[in-house]
Amino acid sequence: MRADMFMTVKWSGPISEPSSSHDKGADTAAPGEPLVLAMNGIYDLTKTASQAWTVGQLIYWDVATSRVTNVVATNKLVGVAVLAVGAGAGEIVGRVRLTAASAN
Repeated sequence: MRADMFMTVKWSGPISEPSSSHDKGADTAAPGEPLVLAMNGIYDLTKTASQAWTVGQLIYWDVATSRVTNVVATNKLVGVAVLAVGAGAGEIVGRVRLTAASAN
């Protein structure tokens, strides 16, 4: 794995709990301890329910819901959708290509 695909930060919390077992990383850290975060790559992330996505659509992190969304508002750009997702209420996972350059 390329070193520029990760960054180490010290976080002070709060940080949202993973919404399901597939979101849990292998590493955890207590507040104030170093935590390695992936900044690039393709990940399946919990998304806003009842929201359709198209391939290539810009995807944002919604701090209020701790989910990814295609709604700009005050949300932070994190990447692009790499698979189309329907708008069903049960469709709550979206595949996103994170890009470090998108972090703002």
